[in-house]
Amino acid sequence: MEKKKELEQDEIVMVYTLLRLYADGQLTSEGYHGEDMYGDESFDFEPIPRKEAKKLLKKLKPLLNKNSLQKSEKSFLSAKYGDWDRSPDSDIVDKIDKAMGSNRIIYMEYYSPDSGRLSKRNFSPYAKNYRYVVGFCHMRKAIRKFRLSRIVKAKTL
Repeated sequence: MEKKKELEQDEIVMVYTLLRLYADGQLTSEGYHGEDMYGDESFDFEPIPRKEAKKLLKKLKPLLNKNSLQKSEKSFLSAKYGDWDRSPDSDIVDKIDKAMGSNRIIYMEYYSPDSGRLSKRNFSPYAKNYRYVVGFCHMRKAIRKFRLSRIVKAKTL
C-alpha cells in the first residue's frame, strides 16, 4: 500500500502564493496573451478560471500557519509591487492629483521593499512626477518621497 503524502508548509506557501498571483492577474503566459508574431490577437487563455482560483485560495488559506501566511504575503507583495518597471495604478495617481489640487490628505498603504510589508500612513502630497510623489508624511512627521508604483491603496481624507 502506498503511503499518503502530505504537503509541507513550504510547499503550501508556494502553491498559495502562485495561485494568489494568478488570481490577481500578475502571472501571464506570453503565448496566450496579447498579439502573436503575425500581428493577430491571440485568444485569452485561462488554465484555471480566476473565479475557481479564488475559491481554491479560500480552501488553502486555513492550511497555512501564521508564519507561513506572513511568508506568502511577503512573497506576493514583493512580486506585485517590488518590480522597478511596474506602472503606477492610474486610479491612485488620479486621487493624488486631486488631493494635491485641493490640499487634502491621502490615506495610503505603501509597500516597502526593505521590510517586505505594507505600511499605513496619512500623507499630504506636494509634488509629483511620473515616478514619485513628495509630501509630508504624518506618521514620520517629515517630508518623504514615495514611489507611485508601490502605493497599494489610496483614499482622500
